Amino acid sequence: MTPVLVEVSSVVVANAHNPSILNHDWLLANKVLPELPGGWEFAELPFTTPPLSSIQYQNNLRLVLDPSRLAITAQTLGGNVVADPDGVVSQLATSYVSILKHIPYVAVGSNFKAYVECTNAPRRLVQTFGGTGHWTDGLASLSIKLNHGVRDCERHLDVSSSTAQKSEENESKTVNVVLMSANYHRKTPDKDIALRAIGETSADLEDFMRFATDFGMEIDV
Repeated sequence: MTPVLVEVSSVVVANAHNPSILNHDWLLANKVLPELPGGWEFAELPFTTPPLSSIQYQNNLRLVLDPSRLAITAQTLGGNVVADPDGVVSQLATSYVSILKHIPYVAVGSNFKAYVECTNAPRRLVQTFGGTGHWTDGLASLSIKLNHGVRDCERHLDVSSSTAQKSEENESKTVNVVLMSANYHRKTPDKDIALRAIGETSADLEDFMRFATDFGMEIDV
């Protein structure tokens, strides 16, 4: 029941982001993007507009900016992914906030997705968390939400059953999984607090993976 990390993202919420500034040349000129062997290649054509800008790189790193939020996301599965995804997304978010110092930042979120394999995931969630009332008769699946106070933030977790593709001996098969999504939310009334919150990304990931491991053991049979 070892958890498999799927996605890491850093989200910076503000009242007045300017999506029209987000383009590849701006990221390079301001040294937001770290040095990468072989350079940065697009996975699709980027676009920059006043309401929304998006850049998707071949290493499964994506930046999306709208007037209220910057989302930097690293997918962690596949043949071409960034090493140290939590370090990369926090570095990019830190550089962005450090350059644009006067934006009224509101909150920072560290977000993660992971799964654990479970032979009959829907039924195991029902059996473990559904209780014993008659209302569980015929209940096919169950999703749960868990909210905790963790260190200096709020941790919001969504847990549900799903499926994933698994490669074994050059073959791909579909497996049942329990999917866990987490948001570590911190209010950030100024730039310095926002930078400190972004700096918690790696610690948040460690906390999330501990949770995912413990949760996997709880539903294992």
